[in-house]
Amino acid sequence: TKESAVASINEVKVQKETDYNNQKAEEAKQAAIATTTQVAATGKIADMQIAIPVKGIISSRYGSRSSRRSSAHTGLDIATSQGTGIRPIASGTVTYSGEKGTYGNLVIVNHGNGIESYYAHCSKLYANVGDTVDTNSTIASVGSTGNSTGPHLHLEIRVNGSPVNPQQYLYK
Repeated sequence: TKESAVASINEVKVQKETDYNNQKAEEAKQAAIATTTQVAATGKIADMQIAIPVKGIISSRYGSRSSRRSSAHTGLDIATSQGTGIRPIASGTVTYSGEKGTYGNLVIVNHGNGIESYYAHCSKLYANVGDTVDTNSTIASVGSTGNSTGPHLHLEIRVNGSPVNPQQYLYK
């Protein structure tokens, strides 16, 4: 019938659009992986070797204050190109991956021994809750989501739930 032919054509159109969107998403992920910083600078926290998640310019330091936030800055902002791949500072398990208020798109990795790392303002999230990741994993790409003035990574390191200055360990 004419109705079933139209329905079949519409199903084909929807499938082609879905395939196209999936292909574009995969291309964006591959581009982020290609631009991911190779592990270069490292430090140590609680006997755990850690590495920088991205190369870039520090645009806001831990503890600083600004008109954009009501309290001291709990992380380190590293400005770099939109879409640059982000790697975790160390091996761990992803405990959060999604949108979270002023953080925008956020990935949280639990490294054990009370140590967690936060990766905020991401344009895309590639890691899912429960994923096991290491310093060779691209978990997200740099963006400007949430309370952000431009593309950068907001990196937080927390020990037993409290933020610590990432520059004690990295970007010295």
